[in-house]
Amino acid sequence: MLARQNFGSLIAVSCCNRIQVEIRNADIYPNTVSLKLTLVNTTLPGRPSQFLGTAPVRSRPRLTKDNEMIPSHETLTFFIPANTVLRAFDEVSVSFERDWRRRNLSAKIAIDRFVFIPGGRSSTSKLTRPVA
Repeated sequence: MLARQNFGSLIAVSCCNRIQVEIRNADIYPNTVSLKLTLVNTTLPGRPSQFLGTAPVRSRPRLTKDNEMIPSHETLTFFIPANTVLRAFDEVSVSFERDWRRRNLSAKIAIDRFVFIPGGRSSTSKLTRPVA
């Protein structure tokens, strides 16, 4: 499974040293999904990209007394390496990697927003981009 979010304008990679992905998890199979995050510059030929890594989804939804599922909120963090192949990006690609035992079952995970966290670079304020 793959999700793409285009931000409509270029964002300098130097804006931050990490990106947080805030999710809502309603998946009933714990520890079977990981998210892979890739930055993409769609404005350049060949769509160059920078892979930021993989983060496991560790949260689980909660059950109410009436057996209703309440999604849990979780924040996954991806660090941007100091030396990237990109100077700017306008798209984030998120791949949902599922455990082989459930490869035919979709992940019940929603991405709420991306948060760009500064640190060790020129920017000093947090930038938040909701998912469209």
